[in-house]
Amino acid sequence: MAPRRTHRKSKRGCSECKRRHIKCDETRPICVNCTTSKRTCKWEFDVRAPATTQIEPTKAQSTPTDPQLPAGGGHLTPVVSAGSHTTGGSPLAIFSQGRADSIVNIDHLELLHHFYTDTCRTVVRTQDQIELYSKLVIAQGIANPFLMHEILAISAIHIGILRPHRREYYHSLATSLQSKALADFNEILSRIDATSCLPVLLFSHLIGLHTFHDIFNVLKDDFNTFMDGLVGCVRLLRGVNLVTQTWRDVLLQSELGDIMREADQAHCSEKTSHGECSPLRDLIDAADLSLSSKEVCREALEKLQEYFDVENGYPGELLATTNVIFAWFVTASSQYTELMDQRRPEALILLAYYAVLLHRRRKSWVVGDAGQRLLTSITTHLGRRWETWLAWPKNAITFGTSSNTPISAA
Repeated sequence: MAPRRTHRKSKRGCSECKRRHIKCDETRPICVNCTTSKRTCKWEFDVRAPATTQIEPTKAQSTPTDPQLPAGGGHLTPVVSAGSHTTGGSPLAIFSQGRADSIVNIDHLELLHHFYTDTCRTVVRTQDQIELYSKLVIAQGIANPFLMHEILAISAIHIGILRPHRREYYHSLATSLQSKALADFNEILSRIDATSCLPVLLFSHLIGLHTFHDIFNVLKDDFNTFMDGLVGCVRLLRGVNLVTQTWRDVLLQSELGDIMREADQAHCSEKTSHGECSPLRDLIDAADLSLSSKEVCREALEKLQEYFDVENGYPGELLATTNVIFAWFVTASSQYTELMDQRRPEALILLAYYAVLLHRRRKSWVVGDAGQRLLTSITTHLGRRWETWLAWPKNAITFGTSSNTPISAA
């Protein structure tokens, strides 16, 4: 009989290594033994561990839906119900169950801290907006678990980009958190009111950034899969936008009102137009489309030119943010989305011009090289017949001529 393996006991090792009676190297969140053997690595709460912070129990206002918060990922245990509000206290309260044996999820604390200190700075325009937005979204997240789950999810995506060696782990964590966020969100979507419209709007902003990032970063060779995902995302966000527009007057009176008014003012202020989309008017006029479809494309073109005009006036530092970069999709009509879904060449060429706007934001972690890859995919899909109409976006992205008057496509 083979002698039993000897090992030095580790009081801080993972539960799986203790069960197998082998020494744990204590690497968190997944130790080397569990990584090698492809086992689930679980950790017991240890008050002596320097990386762990114990939180005083907090009495929940409603019965939690999950009995326990698993370490290393999984679902948050909400302290408050989705419709309730908090008047103060620490954001960390959401990680406590109000029991003496509650578990602190270090991964989630890391994600929340990163969102507050880093991610927030990449999604709004000014320092004043950053301070207002960061406090507001976390406070609303505490009161609305669906929002908190998405806060943590998008933070995980961001950290994964900053730490490429652990990107797969953080992407998996983000996917799990996003799934929980959407499940909880779907439960309240049909009963939005004056109280819930603010967290819903904040959620739609974050889920939009998250989903667009995922869609544009899985854009490889399968153009149809990409388009299906893009169309689905646009329809989701347009639906949420229609609902929140119903409560626009209420939202303007909320803590988010100043940011909304500044965005409106920026869009309505004097702009610099280089007529980037002008040649496409000839394309639409000559297209083999019904009169109504031509009008849909013209409207989408005019809105796209408006966003080019706004973008032309942005300072360089703003181009590293996600400020209104995906707004064109939401403001374009549902009929244009249908033309995208049908892969109509005219609609796809408009999308290729939009790729130039994406390329201008390539310093944003959400966008990256999405503009270049989107244009390449559309060019490959459409083929040589449409090369003339794609000449300007190619030049704009390849040679940086995106602020010049487009070449004629005639």
